[in-house]
Amino acid sequence: MATYEYNYQQKLKIQTYVLDAMKKGVITPDAAVQDLIALGITKERAEVLVKIEAAVAAPPPAKTERLAIIQEALKLPLAIG
Repeated sequence: MATYEYNYQQKLKIQTYVLDAMKKGVITPDAAVQDLIALGITKERAEVLVKIEAAVAAPPPAKTERLAIIQEALKLPLAIG
């Protein structure tokens, strides 16, 4: 059991390193996906992880863009169940 937990912790550390390297521009998003797949993560999950990290690392949109997004969202009908 200890070996399993150790292996899991090591994979988690490598995953974090790969995603940090991508955010810093050391590796491309495609390379990050391939590295995560090599760790045993499914392709779909690896792509989602990379997209989330890229979105979180990106600067926020400009104030005018945020205003346009909010105005567009207010035009949509609310889905009340």
